[in-house]
Amino acid sequence: MHGAMSSNLSTLSLWGAFLLGLTGGFGHCLAMCGPFVAAASVTDSEAVCGAGARAGARPGARRSGVFQLAYHLGRLGTYALLGLLLGLLGEAGALSTVAGPFSPVGITQFLKLAAGAVMIVMGVVLFVAWARGRRARLPEPTAALASMPWFGRAVARLARSDGWWGLPLGALMGLVPCAPLLPVEIAALATGAPLFGAMTMLAFGLGTVPALAGFGAASELLSVRARGWFAPLAAGAVMVLGTVTLLQGIALAGAL
Repeated sequence: MHGAMSSNLSTLSLWGAFLLGLTGGFGHCLAMCGPFVAAASVTDSEAVCGAGARAGARPGARRSGVFQLAYHLGRLGTYALLGLLLGLLGEAGALSTVAGPFSPVGITQFLKLAAGAVMIVMGVVLFVAWARGRRARLPEPTAALASMPWFGRAVARLARSDGWWGLPLGALMGLVPCAPLLPVEIAALATGAPLFGAMTMLAFGLGTVPALAGFGAASELLSVRARGWFAPLAAGAVMVLGTVTLLQGIALAGAL
């Protein structure tokens, strides 16, 4: 029975990560990354427009589609890799030998309880920030990496290239700090399993794809004010994800 409950909670956790990606995608990500994705896609199409016209090919739409596919595959790959590493980190803590009354299961339980509580607090912070008309600034582990000079140079150079340059560009952009991303990273750490860590981050990434891939249509359908309403939904998704992680910790307590 405990196994079935754990499986159900893991499924809920993945859906929570996807929901956070979906709501965050139409809110935070659409405003932050959407213009960049659209501009880069247009740049890529324009770069081959003349050559395509001379060759008698249809420029634009197909090339832009290839870019979008490559970009999102690169970004999702980075998210999955980060989730894998975080899951490994959580597993290392769970499997380590600790002197005293703490067993590996006890360490995993503590990690899930702590992570769940932190995510619930983050959800409240995001909601309060939205209610006060401000943008919450959460610490992001990849912020230092993304702020390095080489990162900016690499992104700028890739943005002037053509072909499947969207793949490495997307991989780099997966490291860009993002407020909704931090709770998912904590959830991936709390899984204590590389596979589930990768799946958690991947579920979040897949949730962001509809908004970013359909940036033009989404921008026309959703006004700035309408997109603002996705912020409390994202905060709610963070709290749901935190609650599920907390419940996983409580369920582990019953297994001790």
